Amino acid sequence: MQKTNEPVFFAGTNTADSQNTIAKAANQFPLVIPTRQGVMYLVVNLILWLTAINYSNHNILIVALFLLSLLAVSLVMAVRVFRGVELSLGEIRPVFMGQEVRVPIHFKHKRSGDAVPLDIKMELDNGESIVRSLKLQGDESGVEQLCLSPGKRGRYRLVNMQISSSFPFGLFRIRRSFTVSQTFWVYVTPWDEMKNSGVRKTRRGSERGDSVFLRQYRLGDPVRRIHKKSLAMGQNILVKDIEAQAPDSQWLQWDKTPDLATEQRLQVLTRQVLDADRQGKAYGMSLPNKKVNPARGESHKHQCLRLLAEF
Repeated sequence: MQKTNEPVFFAGTNTADSQNTIAKAANQFPLVIPTRQGVMYLVVNLILWLTAINYSNHNILIVALFLLSLLAVSLVMAVRVFRGVELSLGEIRPVFMGQEVRVPIHFKHKRSGDAVPLDIKMELDNGESIVRSLKLQGDESGVEQLCLSPGKRGRYRLVNMQISSSFPFGLFRIRRSFTVSQTFWVYVTPWDEMKNSGVRKTRRGSERGDSVFLRQYRLGDPVRRIHKKSLAMGQNILVKDIEAQAPDSQWLQWDKTPDLATEQRLQVLTRQVLDADRQGKAYGMSLPNKKVNPARGESHKHQCLRLLAEF
């Protein structure tokens, strides 16, 4: 960990680029701007100074000097406390659509004393932002979660982090921005067999490893393949479609669900990826613009889910 009295942002990776960014940020003096209350305070103080000089009133001059000293003390305390804060960005785990993205922020307040209010703002490459207010106690360290609810699937990247505080009297807001680079994914929501009556994969199959799918009825399909249970429940007419596959591997193919919309196809493939991974099978995936060779394991699963999310 880099030793410095400045507020340091540690990126989630230990690359040379991130370390250079940290070093540059640590050497920058934070931006200090007066708040609305601070501007009013300055105006009042200026009026007192003008009145004291105009009327040669020593009592008013003493009051003006006292208020000015409070202003200086407020500025010094704000800078000193702000420089005692260290932050680091933890790993952002991928989520499925509908779930909250949690951005872990590790913090440490190295100075003892009163609690310090701190505002954290994270900006994404798509223009969205996450804002969270913390109250750090003296000599405190811990982890806070910044939550974000993305509106769509895909790849996201954090590009900027900003920390600010108006401690202690609210007369100044001290702020510092950091350029960051942290990527995370929002995966496609897996197909829910209880809510959808389109194409879905069942657990039935022959002993040689056939997989049974239900799809919409098409003209010319044999009557014997009609799924009677779905028909009795008043759902769309579905037929059984059997895909013969090897017992230890399979291909997840985009062309297997031609009657579904794009998002539904992605949901079906996401469900198939999760099912195949849970069963421990080697599986490959074929998309219109990409083909992934059969494999197994956690990294292979996330590779497939990322391709589906960015489709």
